[in-house]
Amino acid sequence: MTLERGNRSKRFSFPEPDKVFAAQFSVRKFLRCMAFFGPAAIVASVSVGAGETVLAVRTGAWSGYGLLWLVLLACLTKNLFLEYGIGRYTVITGEFLGDAWARMPGPRGWFLWFILIIGWMMAPFFVSAIAGACGGLMATIFGFGDPRLWGTLFAVGAIGLGIGASFTRLEQQQIIICGVLVLGTLIGGLISSPSLLELLKGAFSFGLVPPYPDWVQADPNFVARSKPLELATVFGYIGGSMSLYVVYAHWAALHGWGMSSSPHIEEIRDFARYEGPVYLSDEKEEVHKANIHLTPIRWDIGLGAFVLFFVSCAFLIAGAAVLHPRHLLPGGFILLSHQKAIWEQLSPFMVPVYYVTVLAALWGTLYAIPELYARISHEFLGALFAAVRRTAYRKVFLCVGTYVGAVSIFVMWSGMKPVTMMDIAAMISTNIGIMLVCYGTLWLNSSLPREYRMGKSTLVGVIITAAILTLVSAISVTQMWAKYIGH
Repeated sequence: MTLERGNRSKRFSFPEPDKVFAAQFSVRKFLRCMAFFGPAAIVASVSVGAGETVLAVRTGAWSGYGLLWLVLLACLTKNLFLEYGIGRYTVITGEFLGDAWARMPGPRGWFLWFILIIGWMMAPFFVSAIAGACGGLMATIFGFGDPRLWGTLFAVGAIGLGIGASFTRLEQQQIIICGVLVLGTLIGGLISSPSLLELLKGAFSFGLVPPYPDWVQADPNFVARSKPLELATVFGYIGGSMSLYVVYAHWAALHGWGMSSSPHIEEIRDFARYEGPVYLSDEKEEVHKANIHLTPIRWDIGLGAFVLFFVSCAFLIAGAAVLHPRHLLPGGFILLSHQKAIWEQLSPFMVPVYYVTVLAALWGTLYAIPELYARISHEFLGALFAAVRRTAYRKVFLCVGTYVGAVSIFVMWSGMKPVTMMDIAAMISTNIGIMLVCYGTLWLNSSLPREYRMGKSTLVGVIITAAILTLVSAISVTQMWAKYIGH
């Protein structure tokens, strides 16, 4: 079936969904649905980076269990509602986000340029903060060397190998890393013997913020640090950057979920590029098939959100149970070194296990960076320029990976503190950027035929997410201005 531009009466049927999707719950269905865990595994693994291994532990170290609710809020809003809302559009339409957002009102492509520029600017700050923390840990392990040099070697190795990786290999690696993280943090959490009552109080005391202990206020790495800025940065980093949410939809399309599995998908995308998703039929049977086709991302996103929440909470709990009583606060270039105390509680022989687990997790984060930003660059620039759309993806992959690696090394050696790097990245990419993506998701939903739009509960969840992100973004901007410019 050929879809002709300008003919808005054309309709296209969804491929027949796998019968197991509509079947009653069984072991076979459960195992089949568990196998969908892939794109969200990359999101969860990459998100762990500085957000969980550094900031979650540091948060537990100064607040105890009192800010578990902040982790829960971040995972519910961003990793459930927003990630589902954005992936849902591509599964239903088969269209890439770049082509869809290029049709937004206003100058053509303005939204795409905004996301691209934010991504290109902030990627080096993310990489530098993570590599700098790894460098500090490696200097501690080996007992010599400049943390920046170790960080440079770590970043060059991970990004260099990542440039040559396929998406399939990346996904398989990140699934393994997710398993390592869950197992490692489970052991660490059990070792730390947390208080169950304090855990429950901290998880559901929404809005309550513990005061800074006196020993924290005396810490040179934390003195005079604004509490709202700290909360905004932690909230931003839990769940990862703006680019992760945007690229999730593309990864779902690579799996052939929903309309992307149609044998006519290239014709559909070419038609949608100019006309939008007007080819979706309003017949009840087609709407029902569309809902069944959403099964893979529901399982994928649900599992990813669980892994991220579990790992984030485990790191925070370990910081609360072990570092808080010892008055240890990660800071400077030793953001990861104090965490070994968590494993020392069991046995000195467990410290190397901690080192391997954390370095493997952060290696996976940096390894995925070229794929993450190259996908978005190729998709968005391809939506704006036909010549880029025809360019081989591997060429874009090489250019983006080289740029991120080179600029990241420059930032790391610039003398900027890792915490400052995190503050900047959190304000622009994880808060303001994700806020804009959330509003963009609401626009995508409104562009769908009424029968295919989000249900009321999902829509309300995305709207609440947008409101929370708007508030957190405003806090980030005002607090960053007061700290770095206002004085």
